[in-house]
Amino acid sequence: MIDTHTHVVPNGLPFSNFTDPRWPSVVVDAGGRGAVMMAGKVFRTVRDVSWDLDARVDEMGRSGVDTQVLSPMPELMLTWAPPADAARYAEGMNTWLADAVRDNPGRFEAFGIVPIQDVESATRMLADVRAMGLRGVMLPTNVEGVSLADQRFKEFYLEAAALDLCIFVHAFHPLYGGQLSRGRSKAAVTFPIEIGYYVSAMVLNNMLVRGLRLLVSHGGGSAPHVLDRLAWVWSNDEALRESMSIPPMEQLKQIYYDSLTFSSRSLAHLGEIVGFDRIVLGSDYPFLNAAPGFNFGSLSADNLTRVHESNACDFLGISPRRLADSDALPLQ
Repeated sequence: MIDTHTHVVPNGLPFSNFTDPRWPSVVVDAGGRGAVMMAGKVFRTVRDVSWDLDARVDEMGRSGVDTQVLSPMPELMLTWAPPADAARYAEGMNTWLADAVRDNPGRFEAFGIVPIQDVESATRMLADVRAMGLRGVMLPTNVEGVSLADQRFKEFYLEAAALDLCIFVHAFHPLYGGQLSRGRSKAAVTFPIEIGYYVSAMVLNNMLVRGLRLLVSHGGGSAPHVLDRLAWVWSNDEALRESMSIPPMEQLKQIYYDSLTFSSRSLAHLGEIVGFDRIVLGSDYPFLNAAPGFNFGSLSADNLTRVHESNACDFLGISPRRLADSDALPLQ
């Protein structure tokens, strides 16, 4: 199995020693748990598998996962930071990720980060991401309130497609999250809406450039339902059809989706709309207390094979032969 949606928090974040107190750090206690500190406050407490790759591989074996695609904890994208500092920080994070891939062949692939708040700098950095052997980059759904589906990011997507790099977009800082008061649990409500808005806006704004390999988190959230509505409008609006030559639901099928819908019913609905050849396993490891594929229900054997491995190989551009031989247990 290949898990495409997993996160890391490098111990100490030694490449982010900047003077602004908002820069993150990790304080590890005697029990091996790490407090991620931001602006003097604990943002999240994480387990040692967030940085200890040997312990991580052990857990992967017990859960039946052969390969994980690593990406930083989303908050570590630091979209607020000054561009020059953010670029230096991203270089350090990407080096850490590249070392993890190199030192654990077949076990790990990785998505790096770029200072997307400075589109020109981020676009230039894509060549370095490719040279380091990373599969692509993780992006937030918005930067300080500006959606990554805005036209100002089109050149970035075009360059990523030209370099044959993957893009993984993760729901991030929903603009309406401040209206809810239930702490971290509000992500259960806001993340599906946020990622759904991003996907829908990418379609409506004609941002799915040719050759773009795009994966979105949380099963695309509300996008399939929204684009059903847009499809009706498209079929009844000649001006929209002229500006959007590919029907909205067909564009939806150009994107890959992780399986993190949290219910087998929602996953089945997503597969019915986009096809099970566009869904990859994603677990949000190590932040959810659930086994990879906990919502797979009664998927057919063929669809399980697609979601477990072959779709991810197609998306990442790797051969199944790259997967490490392991004693991983089969998923129950």
